[in-house]
Amino acid sequence: GWCGYTIFGIEDWYHNQHFDVLAREDATGIMWLYPGDLQSGAGARVQLSTGWTAGTIDPFGVINFNGDNHTDIMARYNPGNILRMYAGDGTGGTGPPTGVQVGSGENEYTFFGFLDYDGPTTEPDMLLRNNSTGNVQLFKGNGTGGWTDGLGQTVIASGW
Repeated sequence: GWCGYTIFGIEDWYHNQHFDVLAREDATGIMWLYPGDLQSGAGARVQLSTGWTAGTIDPFGVINFNGDNHTDIMARYNPGNILRMYAGDGTGGTGPPTGVQVGSGENEYTFFGFLDYDGPTTEPDMLLRNNSTGNVQLFKGNGTGGWTDGLGQTVIASGW
């Protein structure tokens, strides 16, 4: 039954040691949280927000990007070709139009994921594949909602 949904990510949204699924219902633009229960599946879904229009807002993942200990939603806003961070507040109160621009030109990239490239820190980094060169590029986060290398000048793999 997930054909009409786009997964934005899996994260411990409420910091209760249970991984939750964040998914957009494509027909309505509603962002749903499916709480994990460490048992057989997810609990009753919770509506987080509306306005997540399919074809306009594409998922780039969920992570604590701004360092406030709340999960943020990262998404590419297609009409403007920009990367936005939708800061979480720990209660699910995030979503359009509250996104903050944290990058631009992302339409030329495919999102690969977030990781901590330089060791156990609180500065999440992002991997993107440059669609024209096939290079996997590292964008180093600064831990406060920005980048120390926002240009992705570090190429960590080629031929992708």
